[in-house]
Amino acid sequence: MKCDVMFLWAENNSDQVLGELTIKPAINSIKYVDGALLWSVPRNQVNESGLLKLAGTNLYKQMTIRNCNTVRKLAELGNF
Repeated sequence: MKCDVMFLWAENNSDQVLGELTIKPAINSIKYVDGALLWSVPRNQVNESGLLKLAGTNLYKQMTIRNCNTVRKLAELGNF
């Protein structure tokens, strides 16, 4: 699985942001939590997941995306 955490800027911190994404429930799983979106997709289906369509959008410019290993390391260092 490929898992990413999409940290949302304050102006997009709402579950309404899900409506701006191309979500394919048969392929990927996405969940809104306060301040972030949790996105997972099987590695062999990343190109089909809709994640690549996010690049270049206004929403993409107002978030930062980190993989789960980076988020774990940041948590371990106490950075959030």
